[in-house]
Amino acid sequence: MIHLRFSIAGPRQIMTAPAASFRFSAREITALPGQRPVARFSSRMWQVDGRYFTRCECREPARVQFEDAEGHLTDPVGPFNTVDLYGGSLYADKTLLARFDEARQVWGTLQPQADFVAIIVGS
Repeated sequence: MIHLRFSIAGPRQIMTAPAASFRFSAREITALPGQRPVARFSSRMWQVDGRYFTRCECREPARVQFEDAEGHLTDPVGPFNTVDLYGGSLYADKTLLARFDEARQVWGTLQPQADFVAIIVGS
């Protein structure tokens, strides 16, 4: 099980309930299994319980997978010690893995270059 922590400059932060994994789509984060809503994404900010945050991070060992438009998942990469999402970018152990393209509503990976509809971060 892993947790997500949402934060913004200053001491404001909250932590999610644990889940086996989290799915980051174009507009929301859901906890898996069960698709429990966790946060909404808009204008590069995460909205959780009516509060806004600029950063989402996982500080527990986690693996990352990418989901294509047909629902197929890539092989997992990792584990990583840290996974961070901020400024529309996904970093794993401080290495940039993907960027969110607002216009096309997809996550673009860098190696290899490809587009995906969602990111799965799990234990």
